[in-house]
Amino acid sequence: MNQILNTNNKILFILQRCENLDRSCYKIIPNANGRDDASAKCQSLGGYLALISDDQEKAAVQGFLASYPSPPYYFIDGTDAATEGVWMTEAGDVMTYTGMFGDEPHGGTNQNCLGVTSGNLFDIPCTNLMSAICEM
Repeated sequence: MNQILNTNNKILFILQRCENLDRSCYKIIPNANGRDDASAKCQSLGGYLALISDDQEKAAVQGFLASYPSPPYYFIDGTDAATEGVWMTEAGDVMTYTGMFGDEPHGGTNQNCLGVTSGNLFDIPCTNLMSAICEM
């Protein structure tokens, strides 16, 4: 298990794993104070909020999360804050894959950020206090 502490002895990230999919490594950032904070923490480590681009990567991230028992919800890249129902990346590109499950998204204008669990992707409020997955 990897750990890096900041000056207040708070954990910045605690787990890193690389998937054998010609993709990047993933790191979990605990306790982000909203999506913007999560993104800033990823950038401070040289990465960005994980962008899940297809079913294969979604399965890899879900496998990664299965090895980390809690918390159950994580920020990843994706927001429809500018236009409801049009999901965009942090880079400003329209997302062609969201991989959402069942009745998701269902939060309307109150849930404009993309999150992931070990089970599926979903829309969530951007101001939630929760962990994030960074892609390195």
